[in-house]
Amino acid sequence: MPPRARRAKKAPETRRSADAGEAVAAPANWWAGDALLRLALLSAAAFAIILRAPWLFSHPRFWAEEGTEFFSYAYTHPWYQVIHASYRGSVALVPRVSSVLAAHLVSLENAPLLTTLVAFAIQMIPFVLVLWGESPLWSTLPRKVISMLVILLAPGSIGGWLNTINSQFYLSLAAFLLLMDNASTERPIKAWGHRILLLAAGLTGAVSCFLTPLFILKAVWEKNREHTVQAGLMVLCFLLQVFVFWHSLRSDQAVGSRFAGTGRGVFLPIMWTKSIIWCFLGPDVAAAFSGVFVRIHSLGTNEFTVLNVVLAVVTIAFLRFLLPRGGRREAVMLLGSFLLLEVLSIVSSVPKSGSKLYLISTAGGERYFYVPDVILILLVWANLRSPRDALRESRAAVCALLLLASLVSGGVNYRRDDLGRLVDRPDWRQSVQDWRSGSRSSLDIAPQGWQMTLPPPAGR
Repeated sequence: MPPRARRAKKAPETRRSADAGEAVAAPANWWAGDALLRLALLSAAAFAIILRAPWLFSHPRFWAEEGTEFFSYAYTHPWYQVIHASYRGSVALVPRVSSVLAAHLVSLENAPLLTTLVAFAIQMIPFVLVLWGESPLWSTLPRKVISMLVILLAPGSIGGWLNTINSQFYLSLAAFLLLMDNASTERPIKAWGHRILLLAAGLTGAVSCFLTPLFILKAVWEKNREHTVQAGLMVLCFLLQVFVFWHSLRSDQAVGSRFAGTGRGVFLPIMWTKSIIWCFLGPDVAAAFSGVFVRIHSLGTNEFTVLNVVLAVVTIAFLRFLLPRGGRREAVMLLGSFLLLEVLSIVSSVPKSGSKLYLISTAGGERYFYVPDVILILLVWANLRSPRDALRESRAAVCALLLLASLVSGGVNYRRDDLGRLVDRPDWRQSVQDWRSGSRSSLDIAPQGWQMTLPPPAGR
């Protein structure tokens, strides 16, 4: 082979920069074809999910509305009436389909195991997207491992752990990962897989639809047919969710109450407690700060206004500090996703006693902040392009410390039952046995104190 040909063969692949248009060297992805390594990492993620609460598989349970609303309705209605029914003003495809399968394909004793397995499969999807996807955030083996750890250990995940009513949050994470993915979708099976996943995410809850403006922006920027198709699918889901909400609002005034209680500047204190402080300093420090915020709120409007002004200045400085310097479009997607999901999740969350103030506490509504927390930590991670960055630049060193703090905090608190009431273990099989014998009319589900009522079994 001529020397020039050999040099050409050894030259690294190049790609066009999304921001500047210049040719840059693509990262060496030596493990891209190693399917066994990817499967090993995927198995490790599955093991970690099971390890957090193994009793959810040995003693499965329905969680809250998963039993009282979805399964009980599926158990007493034909499947075609269940699938298209809305829930609190939104389409909820995954809980509806899983409840139909649990009600009609397996015994009552095994029904919560089936829904738990569905939720488990959905929680695995983000890991699949990272392992088989392409993005500067997870372009190499170490970056994929770190990104997987962020997904696994980010705070807020335990609030929706392994139940289908909160699968919408893991699907919204999947939608975000597809938004950040630069992988080629020339293969029809991969393109259709992404399309089906986006449809499932958009039709399982409104949270994924909050990202619709960024999908449109990506399609405009990239001028790529597949990105345009993805944006169109998100717009379709968004319009359907808006229609269902509007129709439900006309028939159920309670649906509109979820937008109540956002006054007196609760956004920034909630953001700092549930995301910024909890992500990097842990739940105990976040709980201490939430107590301070609540006391200031109780002092009066003026004091709370001053707090919000201070938090606004600090928040702008903090987020500006975290903006990646490498690419404008990546920064827009990361910061835009965080702000859209953080703010709109607070706005659309269900208030308690007419207020969203309860979200300042670390003891409630964690699931609303899981995906924003993942994005916030990935925003920090985006500032570390190589291990040398943390040694050469003070800004990168701070980001490295923040990332390390978030992973250590997540690891230390990973199996804390009290954070998500996973300690609640109702004896579902015993409840079913008592229900069949007629000694009780309701069945115990989680969390503690929740019960589900079904019609008496035939012949009783």
